[in-house]
Amino acid sequence: MLRNRLLVVTVWVALALFGFYANANINSLLTTSISVPGSESAKADAIIESAFGETTEGAFSIFVTYDKNATKSEVALLQQKIKVVSAQFSNTHLVQNRAINGVLYANLQTPYDLQDASAITEKLRKSLIQIGISNAKVSGPPAIKYDVSPILEKDLQRGQIVAIAVALIFLFLTLRSIWSMLVPLIMAITIISTSIGIIYLLAHKILMVLYIPNIVELIGLGLAIDYSLLMVHRYKLDGDIKRTQRTILISGSTVAIALSTLILIPVPFMRSLGIAGVIVPLVAMAAATTLQPVLLSYLGADGPKPKFATNRFRLLATFVVKQPIAVIMISIALIAIPTSQLANLKVTPSSLSALPANLESAEAIKIATDRAGEGIISPIQVVIKLPAVSDVNMARVKLASEIAQNNDVFAVATDRSYVDQTGKIFRIFVISKNNLGDSQELVRYLREISNDFPAGTEIFIGGAPAQGFDLVEKIKQTFPLIAIFMVSLSFVLLRRFLFSFLIPIKAILLDLISIGAAIGTAVFFMNNGLGVYKLEQIEIWTLLFIFSVLFGLSMDYEVFIVSRIRESYLEKKDNKQAIIDGLANTGGVVTTAALIMICALTGFVTGHFAGLQELGVGLIAGIAIDASIIRLLLLPATMVLLGKWNWSNPRISESRTNS
Repeated sequence: MLRNRLLVVTVWVALALFGFYANANINSLLTTSISVPGSESAKADAIIESAFGETTEGAFSIFVTYDKNATKSEVALLQQKIKVVSAQFSNTHLVQNRAINGVLYANLQTPYDLQDASAITEKLRKSLIQIGISNAKVSGPPAIKYDVSPILEKDLQRGQIVAIAVALIFLFLTLRSIWSMLVPLIMAITIISTSIGIIYLLAHKILMVLYIPNIVELIGLGLAIDYSLLMVHRYKLDGDIKRTQRTILISGSTVAIALSTLILIPVPFMRSLGIAGVIVPLVAMAAATTLQPVLLSYLGADGPKPKFATNRFRLLATFVVKQPIAVIMISIALIAIPTSQLANLKVTPSSLSALPANLESAEAIKIATDRAGEGIISPIQVVIKLPAVSDVNMARVKLASEIAQNNDVFAVATDRSYVDQTGKIFRIFVISKNNLGDSQELVRYLREISNDFPAGTEIFIGGAPAQGFDLVEKIKQTFPLIAIFMVSLSFVLLRRFLFSFLIPIKAILLDLISIGAAIGTAVFFMNNGLGVYKLEQIEIWTLLFIFSVLFGLSMDYEVFIVSRIRESYLEKKDNKQAIIDGLANTGGVVTTAALIMICALTGFVTGHFAGLQELGVGLIAGIAIDASIIRLLLLPATMVLLGKWNWSNPRISESRTNS
């Protein structure tokens, strides 16, 4: 590879430059859709689109507050003005335009997808002002996307600045060479930009989520610096990076395997997160085996050897080796505190109310929540499809009346105008008092309610709350089996690399412990609003992403440390001394890498969106716990107790085990 240094650099520069272009243009290809293909809500949405020319993602909610003492004629004038505004937009129509508790609520349906509908948000708002409704607030999925996109970009930029600044400090303190510390930064920029470029190409063909650039750039920054730091460290110590490259390939593979499980979940929203997540470690592995050796040949040879507080970690390891049982008991007690918060875990498909308060779409949601309930933003739609045209007015009214009696229902809207041109399909709009998470039981109730329609009638429950219900149910059905597959595959990979049967099992158990503590910490912070939004529910996608990322990163740290312990064990045949040597040589690298990763992830916590805050708190807690209590205390302590059984590997020949 070093013989073709110029070619290698040229290829990666070209990929990075394309990534910069992609990063500037990718936002228009991203969405927030949580639709589940083949689900009842997806079928309902398909019928609504074909019969009424409307899309769930393209619906606007308009709120106008007025004096409760206003006359009927004054309210009617407001309603007429909104009708005039809606007529200015082709192919759109009002399906709601009613006064509720001093608020005029209008639901403007469009045939557009999220991106196209988002593009007319500003025009809609200006039209309302021009017609004399200056206090109108526009929300709904398109308006929310229009408002949050620039905020997400600003959060990302701020997070990048903080992460890079802190990374520079740590890299200089540990590598003690300006030229050497440039290598991890160049690697990070290259890996992130290349990953974004690949995602940009894929986004033209498959659904990609709005959060993906933030996730890829901040997690990619930490992961790229982690891998690069390890290689620079080994190169500066003894000039041998081949073993480190092999370790990185195994570590990257475990991260990729963990994140690839998200691709197996049959939900486009989750698959896009999985695809984006897998791309980062794959690109990182490619760069580590091609670009980094070239950069080290140019920049990495000069300067003093890295300083990673080796003696301090040797003292820590010596203490753990002498007191393994006490260390294990104290560690478990510490981890039990955050893990206990899992008892308070509640999930939601999304947190619409957790938006920056100064956004117009957030102001609209607050009006709705104060006067009617968050459910008014995203009504549930009951779609009735008759086998033939018939008079079912009495059955329709009876069903609407039964639905209205449910304690979770704020209002029900149904009349003859909600019928398609064939007369076979009509709708009932159900407005919940609750948010998406708390509306799940209402969706279940609507799907089970009896009716008096003719035989052969099909009823589908659609709208955003139904989409959320189907999302949560699909994840609950599929992820446990997928997680078992991920754990099994990781076990096989680690066993082949570490030549041990028990160490992979121990690693998996320790990973699950740290993940439980991380999610418990996220629950505690969000439930109590400690520097983040105060929410009772966690967005379900963040739990899966936290699980997958932490499982992969935890395996990363496991492989880094245990591979060096094994090297020492093969050389000295002394288990305790191998543990001390391995922790002394890798403890500082792992800790530094973890600190850099934590700093990169602070961009999520300091941002303005609940899902990313939950992700940030969970990942930061998980990495901090894993890089300290798990890897520096529990890992060596358990290896001391296992003794020679650490390296027992049945079914593999003795000669290979000891090779």
